[in-house]
Amino acid sequence: MHWKFEEMLSVSVLHQRYVERPPVDPGGYQPEFALLPSPETRQRFQRLGWLSKSMANGILVFAEKTVRQDGTEFIKGSPEPLEFFTFYLKLNQPSLLNETRPFANPPKYSGRSRLLYFDNLNPTLIGPPNGPQLIRLTAETYVGLPEFGSRGLTPFRFATSASTVTNVTATAISPAVPPASESFNVKEGARTVELDLPEDAWRVKEEPAGEPEILYLSQKPLPPDVFGLIRIYNTGALPLNQYRRFQALFARA
Repeated sequence: MHWKFEEMLSVSVLHQRYVERPPVDPGGYQPEFALLPSPETRQRFQRLGWLSKSMANGILVFAEKTVRQDGTEFIKGSPEPLEFFTFYLKLNQPSLLNETRPFANPPKYSGRSRLLYFDNLNPTLIGPPNGPQLIRLTAETYVGLPEFGSRGLTPFRFATSASTVTNVTATAISPAVPPASESFNVKEGARTVELDLPEDAWRVKEEPAGEPEILYLSQKPLPPDVFGLIRIYNTGALPLNQYRRFQALFARA
């Protein structure tokens, strides 16, 4: 019996300009994006015996496999159902935003600053026909408004947009966070309400006629250079028991 490390998942964030026109000198190429596991994800990797390695514009995760004498293999540590891994997305070259397709009419946001949010709960499988399937992390071909969100600290003081708002509902994006939804009444004449929620990503909506927005709440501030958050779940539809490749793609202006 022996053991080995094998690729279990990879996450990459790319820009259309380099996908369509690769750099002439790959040796001098500086990646635009970087992905780092969150502190909680590092602890999960430690528990599972998994390793992560940075790669150009992404991250690669390896799982330890044991090989029996008869040749059968099994993963030493397997994530629980709906257990997730969180990665911080950082932008190495801010000037890249000048070459990125602008977001038309971006929604309002309630948090302290913008935060892009991605997960694999509604995956779209895209080529290649052979080998590990590539899984798109965005609602559309390119990163767009569905991934727009913001960040804040919990408990969070939510400012309503109108005096007619009667309550604010918050629905957990993560299927693993109870309660799935909470409603907070806005006192008559008040324009703010405190959202006392667990640390996680939420869809927050003003009632009776507001538009939902993504709000990521945490107990401690995220690092200031975090541009986005990517969360990979161990789902029944795409269990993390074989190599999975995830990707998000920004459109060229």
